[in-house]
Amino acid sequence: MKKFLLTVLFCLLLALPVSAEGYDLLYPFDDGYARAVKELKWGLLDENLGVAVDFSWDYLGELSENRRAVKQGEQYGFLDERNKLVITPVYRQVYNFSEGLCAVKNAEGKWGYIDADGQEAIPCIYEIANSFSCGLALVKSDGFYGYIDKNNQFVIPATYEEAYPFSEGRACVRQGELYGYIDTTGAMVIPASFELAFDFTENGAVVKQGDYGVINKVGDTQILTVWGQLSPNLSNGYVKGKQEESWMFLDSFGDALSEGYLYLGDFSEGLCPVKTENGYGYIDTEFNLVISDEWDRAGDFSEGLAPVSKEGRFGYIDTSGALVTELLYTDGGKVSAGWAAVCDSDTGKYSFIDPRQADIPTVTEPDDEKEQGPVDDVQPDEEPKPNGEAQPDEEPEQGFETVIAGRVLLLKIGYPFMQHSREVMPLDVAPIVQEGRTLLPIRKVIEAIGGTVEWDGDEQKISIFYENHSVVMHLNESGAFVDGRFVILDVPPVLKDGRTLVPLRFVAESFGCEVDWLQEYQEIIIMY
Repeated sequence: MKKFLLTVLFCLLLALPVSAEGYDLLYPFDDGYARAVKELKWGLLDENLGVAVDFSWDYLGELSENRRAVKQGEQYGFLDERNKLVITPVYRQVYNFSEGLCAVKNAEGKWGYIDADGQEAIPCIYEIANSFSCGLALVKSDGFYGYIDKNNQFVIPATYEEAYPFSEGRACVRQGELYGYIDTTGAMVIPASFELAFDFTENGAVVKQGDYGVINKVGDTQILTVWGQLSPNLSNGYVKGKQEESWMFLDSFGDALSEGYLYLGDFSEGLCPVKTENGYGYIDTEFNLVISDEWDRAGDFSEGLAPVSKEGRFGYIDTSGALVTELLYTDGGKVSAGWAAVCDSDTGKYSFIDPRQADIPTVTEPDDEKEQGPVDDVQPDEEPKPNGEAQPDEEPEQGFETVIAGRVLLLKIGYPFMQHSREVMPLDVAPIVQEGRTLLPIRKVIEAIGGTVEWDGDEQKISIFYENHSVVMHLNESGAFVDGRFVILDVPPVLKDGRTLVPLRFVAESFGCEVDWLQEYQEIIIMY
């Protein structure tokens, strides 16, 4: 009987296409390839799950204009769309190609531009450079910002202390203490009258004038500044507004279209994940809750499926809300090219599955055989075991209460350790709460998700980079720059015990991570 059951299980496994080995991390397929990380090295998989680029790189970026950034040691170069190295890694930092050129930072710390063949198009002479948009690039020269064309001519002189790239023919600039907008000739088309102002998307821009509102391209108010918070851009014709703790969709006149939710995602394939007091569910484009709010987590729909979780286990649902897989995994990514990246609970490793064929029936052994628990069973009473520098007898008495796996970090107030997957790593200083915000030394958090942190002692400046995004903050200052955009912090970075502590939620959410606070255990979960 046992032999028969094992044969059945073997046949079922053969029917389930999965990647042959486990990876530290897997990204969705894009342009025919998926980025993968194995033993801290990056490579590419093709849609047959074969290795298209060997695991020899320290970073691989997304494909943009047929060029993919790669990192070797501390230097960046580029592959082409056929994964051939066409630009040797020699640069300290790079952006993605845009409008045929790419901003690069040389060994001396100066910025310029190269073309798709790696030839210098604009010399590395600038203090800061941004990608081209609307035919112009924002650069910083002699302490001021201006805009150059592809012939390296200043179309708009470098006279601004603060400015931002063009979007939809408008660029936000600061005059004095207020913000306004210029057009591509440099003319001030919307006077500087706002406390904060963001990029134009879908012909509207979010601004702050006391409260938040939305203006059109000639500066007329579309949504009155009566909202305590708005999302920084419009999407699908909507903007998200927040009053107290509730988010809701607003139309172009500022009228609420949906009910208030604790969390409001974005629409994909006609459905949007939301969070109520009960849990996560989905609303349709009529803003009706059409998939029950019964889930602990809910991701975006892609190719008709979305990852959801309950009690720490992920699976996939279809657009009717019906499960198409069992809840087996400790993490689940979006479906792309028919594949979904999932994390195995036993190994903590990722593999690709075909979620439409992943519903494997449970095979139960006869009563006379020794019973064993399912392979994905995680014992909730197991304590995380430290490794590396943190030996068990060095760990403080209090431990983590929450069991995690997959692309998740776990931290605890007053506890100088961080858990990443199955590893517990020491922190220089324990996270603290100040003015209702969690602060901690960010370097190990950022490095755990694949980013880098730089500290400039002369300027008291922290620069954080993650997947071509950046956050720049200064010690004891309440202003910060996210991808070059100025924002106000609730609490500034501070110095404690010789270490710089920064606001955790602000940094994590700036990089697209989701942060949860577990009040009962004083623990912080970061999902990236």
